Amino acid sequence: VLVFNAFTLKSWTKNKAEQSLNKAMLDMDTRTVIVHRRNPLDILTCEIRDCFQSIHGVPRGYPVNEKGEKDQTCFHRRFEDGNMVRTKAFIDVEHLPENLRTAQNYPRVMQKSVRELGFKGGSIVYFEDLVSHEYSRGNLLRSCRAWQELLSSLGVE
Repeated sequence: VLVFNAFTLKSWTKNKAEQSLNKAMLDMDTRTVIVHRRNPLDILTCEIRDCFQSIHGVPRGYPVNEKGEKDQTCFHRRFEDGNMVRTKAFIDVEHLPENLRTAQNYPRVMQKSVRELGFKGGSIVYFEDLVSHEYSRGNLLRSCRAWQELLSSLGVE
């Protein structure tokens, strides 16, 4: 299981269908790996553009179109008529430091969540490391190590 959202994982234990799924996955010895972005500003910007405008009551900002007007395309911007909609993020700078700290802590929160739920693995692998070879041949070893960690966390030797 690749984990992208700790909040989704925590919700697994809230209803019976999800509890059954969780138990079934544990019974199958399901392993996890957390794949995440390294740059908290990238994370925050993407989440704002997807309309996750606050977390734990702390405002983050809101999505805007190319004219600076509020935009509600949200996550669907990724699939609008086969073209990405050019949504931007208006960032609430008053709460920026707190929001960046929160985004920076996501991988550790996710790791803790999967382990508390009883899943094996749970290594943290950064997306930028997985694809770094795409940007420079000198990064091939970095990408190989990230892929080794990802596969190892999933039980592939």
